Amino acid sequence: MSSLFFLTPALSTIEGVILFSEGLGVLAVIGLVVALAEVWMTQRS
Repeated sequence: MSSLFFLTPALSTIEGVILFSEGLGVLAVIGLVVALAEVWMTQRS
């Protein structure tokens, strides 16, 4: 359950893109994908 705290920066970044039209760089997208994949893997087991 504590692994969900790793989603906080990812969700804040997505919220910034949607609400404030902020841009996302390639490294930010890669970081988001990695964080989401890691949380998914920990929640699955």
